[in-house]
Formats: sequence, C-alpha cells, structure tokens
Amino acid sequence: MTEGRTIIIDYWKGIAISAVLFQYIVWMEYMPLPDWCMPTIAYAAVPCFILVGGFTAALSLNRREEQETLRHWYWRKATGLFAPYCLASLVYSIGKHHGLYLMEFIKELLTFQAAGCFYYIFILLQLWLIAPLFYSLLLTEGHTDKIAGCGIFVFLFSFFLERHTMMLPTIAGGRYLFGGGYLWIFYAGMAAYYYRDALNRLLNRKRALSITLLTLLFCVLTMGEQFQFPTLILQKIPRGLSAYHLAKMLILGSIVWLCFNKSRFVNVLGFLGRHSLYIFLYHMIVFHAAKLMIQYTVLPVHWTLLLLLYIAATLLPLAMELAIKKIPSVCFLTWITAKNKY
Repeated sequence: MTEGRTIIIDYWKGIAISAVLFQYIVWMEYMPLPDWCMPTIAYAAVPCFILVGGFTAALSLNRREEQETLRHWYWRKATGLFAPYCLASLVYSIGKHHGLYLMEFIKELLTFQAAGCFYYIFILLQLWLIAPLFYSLLLTEGHTDKIAGCGIFVFLFSFFLERHTMMLPTIAGGRYLFGGGYLWIFYAGMAAYYYRDALNRLLNRKRALSITLLTLLFCVLTMGEQFQFPTLILQKIPRGLSAYHLAKMLILGSIVWLCFNKSRFVNVLGFLGRHSLYIFLYHMIVFHAAKLMIQYTVLPVHWTLLLLLYIAATLLPLAMELAIKKIPSVCFLTWITAKNKY
C-alpha cells in the first residue's frame, strides 16, 4: 500500500473518531449544534468506522502472504483488537465497581458491556469472520453485475438479521448477528477497496468540478432533512438513517480532502486516525469524569472547556497507549539487565 493510501485511511479514521468524541460532547448537553449537524455526527460515527473497517479488511486480505492461512489471518486481526479491549474492559470494570470483582468483569468482558461503546468491538470481530467470503466474491474482476448482485443479497440479508438474530443486550447493531444492518455497510467498504482506483480517478480528474458537485449533493441531502425525507423513507431500512448521514459525512470529508489534503488539519486527523483504537477504548473515562465534575461544581460550560474536554479525550488515551506499549518492554529490559548482572 502506498503512503498516500495509508494517509487517507488514517484521515477517515480520524474523522470517525472525532465524530465519536463530538457525539458524546453533544449528547451530554455540553454543546448545542445546528439541527443539520447533530444527526450526522450521531448516526454516522460508528458506520464510518464500519465502512473503513471493510476497506482495511479487504486491504489486509489482499496483502496476506500465501503461506498465511485464513485462520491465522483472523487470529492475527482478532488478537490485535481483543487484547487491548480486554485491558480496557478491566479498567472500566474496576472504575465502575470500585474494585476488581472477577465475575462481574468476566460477564462484562464477554457481553461487551464494560462501556457503552464496546458493542462496536463485538460487531467488528464478527465481520472479520465473514470478510474472506466477501473478498473472494470481489476477486472476480470484470464482473460488476456479480458484485452488485451480492451487494443486494447482503442488503436483504441485513433485514433478516435485524429481525431474527437478537444476541446480546447491547445497543445499536451490537445486539444482532454480524451487526445486523452494519453488514451491508461493511460489504460496501470492501467493494470500495475493489473500486478504489476508479473512485480516485473520478474525484481527482477534474477536482474543481468534483468539489462543486459534491457541495451541491451535500446541500440537497441537507435540504432533504427539512422535509423529513430520511425519517419517512429510510427508517425502515436496516441502518438506513445511518447510511444517509454517513453519505453526508463522506461527501463533506471528501470536499475537505480535495481542498486541504496537504494541510495541518488533515495531518491532525490522520494522527488521530492512527491512534483511533486507544482513543475509542479510553475516551469515556474523560467524559465520565467531566460529567461528575460539572455535576458537582459550578464550573461554567463554555467553548474553552469543551475544547479542553476534546483535547483531554485524546491525550489520555494516547498516554494510556504509550504506557501500555512501553511497560512490557521496560519489564523485559529490566529482567534482561538483572540476568546479565549475574
């Protein structure tokens, strides 16, 4: 994968994790936002992660070495996600119960309920199981009709999943097998990887025209909300509202990328995207602390506080990530040094 493609993946991850943070800021009534903005942030944050997850799953399968079996591929992917998740669940469980209660921790770990946002981990672990099947369907070059037909089947299958596969008492798609309606969004992400070069040429061939058309499309979708178009038509489709607002986020993100892809702002989003896993796992600590602080003090809520809250929700997870990655190496080096002394 080229460096440019790595940057744009991190960019979209950065947009998704920023939407997650702003979502919690708004939901906790820290910051009022315009009516057209809040639904996009609330509905599109996790679907954006799912879409990018499908893209990166296809990329990972494409780069898989011939000697690596699918079982080993899944084990490598799952352990890279599940190990940090286990540690984060332990942290939240200790904080929630004011101590380590082993049975409660195990229950929350296996049901993905240590923190409200952990249902996404459960969805992604399931989607990786079915990713090799989707990838094999996308390998047949020149069969766009086959890819579209499989997409329609996956879309219809999502209806069945959301009606007949209740699994866990979590929120959103986490309660359904393969994430319910998130399944077809994941497939769309894998299909986007298949058509990545065509999409790139389409957007960059006439950049000014692309920006103009994307801006007009964004305005049309935004105006549609004034007539309650998403609510009336899309609410019966699995993750239909999520897909609608995800489309708005993708359009807006594409406009920003086309206009400012070499700016510091895009670089910051890319940095957040590279560390999005730990920000996702630990950002709730900051928001819980802020909620208690605001509830039991007379601290006024203003833009400076909100900015500090956003910065803290990124810096604390980054510090946690650095500590978690450094501690094992420090312990190992200490052990080696002690061995060498004798």
